[in-house]
This record gives sequence, C-alpha cells and structure tokens, in this order.
Amino acid sequence: MRKLQIIGMLLVMLVVLSACQNGLLNAEQQSVDKIVLHQMKSFGEVKENSRVEVTDE
Repeated sequence: MRKLQIIGMLLVMLVVLSACQNGLLNAEQQSVDKIVLHQMKSFGEVKENSRVEVTDE
C-alpha cells in the first residue's frame, strides 16, 4: 500500500512539473522588443531614476 501512495505522489508531481514547463517553452518562442531594468534599493523598493531600457538585439 505504501508503494502505491509513493507512485501516486510521483505521478502528481510529474503532471505539475510538466504543466510548468509548457509555460516556459511558450515564453522562449515569443520575441521581445525591449527589456526594462530597474535598480533596487531593497526587496520590493525601486531606486528612483534607475530605469534602463535595453533594445539591442
């Protein structure tokens, strides 16, 4: 009975992880025009006037 529970949990984890991978694959296929970067003061707090846009291919 214990083996059946372990196999069931492994199958559930496999399904969840494969669902997460689908989103990553779709993100790689999209093109990006620019990337916007901000310097952070601390977690969740953006430093003023630190915005940088990168458009170089």
